[in-house]
Amino acid sequence: STTVVYTLFGDKAALITQAMDEDLLELTRAITEAVALAEPGWPRLRAMGRAYVEFGIEHPDEYAFVFMTRRPHAPNDAARVQHGDPAQDPYAAGRRLVSEAARMGLISDQPDDIELVVQIFWEGIHGLTARLLVMGDDDNWVPSMPTELHLDAMLDVLCAGIAQRFPPRRG
Repeated sequence: STTVVYTLFGDKAALITQAMDEDLLELTRAITEAVALAEPGWPRLRAMGRAYVEFGIEHPDEYAFVFMTRRPHAPNDAARVQHGDPAQDPYAAGRRLVSEAARMGLISDQPDDIELVVQIFWEGIHGLTARLLVMGDDDNWVPSMPTELHLDAMLDVLCAGIAQRFPPRRG
């Protein structure tokens, strides 16, 4: 009965949040493993982007559930995933990598710039992942390009565009 379910989880939002936790943790593990093999700076951001897109392609149902489904949002404390912890939260893992690039002098270290860069990078990798999942090879509206070629080109454009738009600021 729904009464039993809501007794265990509190409400629908908490139930959905806890159902997403394992997928978020698995994505964060994939990102962490890929980043560990890359050099600091742009190579790590590229590794994160590649791991993110590959996760979505390899786990299409889970990806769609977590990132492409409208749902009620529960308070952060309803999740097992610790919001803001780069070891558990994939967005926080991205923020850590962008902050690292800023500390290396590759991009601006201004807090608002860092947050905007994280969002732009995330939106780019999410957009490609979503398109690959929704539009198949037989889609006549958007011709299919080889995924590796497309992913490499998109990561090049994202990194070059970020570097140009958010240059290091000298105090």
